[in-house]
Amino acid sequence: MQNEIICICDKLILKEIVGKVNAAEGFAVLADETTDIATKEQLTLCVRFIDNNNMVNESFLQFVIINSLTGNDLASAIINGLKSCGINCEYLIGQGYDGASNMSGKYKGVQAIVREEYPKAIYVHCAAHTLNLAVSKASNIQPIRNCLSIIEKLYDFFNTPKRNNVLLNCIKNANETPNAKTLKRLCATRWIQRYDAVNDFAELFPFLLFSYGLTLCKQLQKIRIDLKEAVELSNDVIKNLELIRANAEEEFHKLFLQAEVMASVFELELAVKRITKRQANRGNPCSDNANLDVEEYYRITIFIPYLEFFISELTERFFIPFIYF
Repeated sequence: MQNEIICICDKLILKEIVGKVNAAEGFAVLADETTDIATKEQLTLCVRFIDNNNMVNESFLQFVIINSLTGNDLASAIINGLKSCGINCEYLIGQGYDGASNMSGKYKGVQAIVREEYPKAIYVHCAAHTLNLAVSKASNIQPIRNCLSIIEKLYDFFNTPKRNNVLLNCIKNANETPNAKTLKRLCATRWIQRYDAVNDFAELFPFLLFSYGLTLCKQLQKIRIDLKEAVELSNDVIKNLELIRANAEEEFHKLFLQAEVMASVFELELAVKRITKRQANRGNPCSDNANLDVEEYYRITIFIPYLEFFISELTERFFIPFIYF
């Protein structure tokens, strides 16, 4: 009986959403594929449209079980899924997917196949996924990549009941009580969400730069955001990052002081890595300067390159047109 009530509610809610979409006479489809806990491939089907109050609405329609990830099969699943809900696909004017080749490909991707049947359906690369790619690319700097790898290994080490209890007892008996109680796994696909894991690690370290992207990521996933606002928000972040870059010496000094405090807890000494005249595998600035300042070394080899990579990636991905005409 409970399942019957749930199914009735589902049909009533879906009918209301479909009525609003068809009444708007114009909508965009959003779709993404994921694997559930039973290892079944599911396609999440959503729509965005303008309601009678001229407000942007984003609504979930249904999950579609899929057996193939080719562009042709995914496109068929999307169109058939929309039609099965009762939506008039003649009103389809937009598509929003990630940047995977089977979704965004110009010839055999979902967006291209859908546009063959519905030419008005312009494809727009998901803005949140674009930000994720920018962070991922910027984080390829070796010291940052190594740091994240260590955090992931520490999570794996404490991810047992016995070791986790030891960590909890240390927190319980400490003079200070941190907000975080356990380490988080670094998200494999959503790089911007790694901020929480890094932040908790830093807080628990006594017993990085993702924060700017975190706020932008949450804004980009709002229901009523549009493409113009997404670009404007990313532009604001770029301006803030450029301001930090212009004042890199002062901004990094604040971070370096925090690093010194964390290092002093464990009686660690922050030092410059061994510098040689020929160094190919790590940063090697001012190789002739034997008395290179520690703070300057890490500012030049990590802080500034990350800022410049991040700014470059955001500028390229959000300001070069990414709509296929």
